[in-house]
Amino acid sequence: MKGWLAISTSPTALSSGPRPFGRYKCEPVQFVGKGPKLTTKEVKALIVSAKTAEDHHKLACYFRSEARAEAAKAKYHEEISKLYSNEKHDMVAHCKEYSDEARKAADSDNQLADEHELMAEQAK
Repeated sequence: MKGWLAISTSPTALSSGPRPFGRYKCEPVQFVGKGPKLTTKEVKALIVSAKTAEDHHKLACYFRSEARAEAAKAKYHEEISKLYSNEKHDMVAHCKEYSDEARKAADSDNQLADEHELMAEQAK
């Protein structure tokens, strides 16, 4: 089974170069040999118990992953709204509304990730 996330705190991951998913490089697990993506049960438990920088890095990566998934949903619905543009029903409005909500969810997930990155820095 292919895993989803792990964090890397190597100097190259923390360099001042581009950081596509925030301060820490979140990589597919297959490249770093860690466990599978956190389950919602694990996330809830980690939110309650997180004390170390690593705990907060894990949560930041989880929320970055969630943000990417929501952004992908937003993009998909923007694309299909164009396919409905010649139709005479309200599917375009539906797709736009869904896309807007998914983008808001992505923004919220990114904010959560930012907060966990800050908590990770403070935990060091």
